[in-house]
Amino acid sequence: MNRFDNLPVNQMHRLLEGGPTLLVATRSFDGIANVMSLSFHMIIENKRGLIGAVIGTDGYSYEALHDTGQCVLAVPTLDMAETIVDIGNCSGRRINKFERFGLTPLLAESVRAPLIAECMVNIECEIFDRRMSGDYDGFVILRALNVWVDPNREERRTLHHNGDGSFHADGEYVDLRDRMQLWNKYRR
Repeated sequence: MNRFDNLPVNQMHRLLEGGPTLLVATRSFDGIANVMSLSFHMIIENKRGLIGAVIGTDGYSYEALHDTGQCVLAVPTLDMAETIVDIGNCSGRRINKFERFGLTPLLAESVRAPLIAECMVNIECEIFDRRMSGDYDGFVILRALNVWVDPNREERRTLHHNGDGSFHADGEYVDLRDRMQLWNKYRR
């Protein structure tokens, strides 16, 4: 008897989702700021700071990202869990999400999209490659231009989506850098 359960392929994301749930801030050419929740993302390349993300093509944020080629990926913390979910349950076409959820937009250095003051990390990005966007529900490769980290943020745990409406939070920190010999070139 097989000791493994067979999970449907369309549910495998529940096991592979590993990165923190993000907020994606955009600003349209009309000057309207918007924010969406994002859990489908991954690092593609360290050297050039490339990040893959799926920004659904039917959303308001996708329109602004597609038109301007810019966004901010913000890393919220565990204390923002309900806000993260609520942001994902409404459309910026009908409401100002920054106002509705009490988020503070800050001026970015290199992109028109705002930083989010309440988030621990803000990454200013531009679209690097959008060729697969039409075939893969808005998959884009973003290039990080600036990375801003709030060193004074007390809550540092992030929220990770399990793909089914449930989440888990960062837990115990395990430092194995001394064992990671092949990764020494990435350390500062």
